[in-house]
Amino acid sequence: MSKHSFPSGHRPLIFSSKKSKDYLSLLDIGTVIDLLFDRVQSDDILSKSLSVLVQVRLPDVDWEQLKSTLDNSLSLPDYVPHSVHGYELILDSILKALDYCLKNGGRDLALKAAEYVLEKGEIVGENIDENWCWSESLKSISDWVAKLSQT
Repeated sequence: MSKHSFPSGHRPLIFSSKKSKDYLSLLDIGTVIDLLFDRVQSDDILSKSLSVLVQVRLPDVDWEQLKSTLDNSLSLPDYVPHSVHGYELILDSILKALDYCLKNGGRDLALKAAEYVLEKGEIVGENIDENWCWSESLKSISDWVAKLSQT
């Protein structure tokens, strides 16, 4: 038997499927927080993504606080080669944060932040080689703003 073969029915749990995401609920929240906190110390993309998601949930968040967090989250290296992936996750988290802000009474703040992210995101995207995913995530924010402007 090769080292990668498993007896029938005895396969390792690998977090790559939608179903395996459900297994996380088996862990207590403290364990998940500890694992996430440990990981965020060495993962800049995760750190930037989480900072925006948390910032909009803090009491009395204002534009200057949010702008500072957005500036930090959108601060990328001067050049990101095509072999480096995942920066679009920051924009995806920003969109989730904007949506949370909107749903919790922060429509004006969410719109102001979205416009800022679109402007700054275009500039930052110029530093990303083959930035298709970044551009798609920016488009999602643009579509979100357009939809919101219709209501």
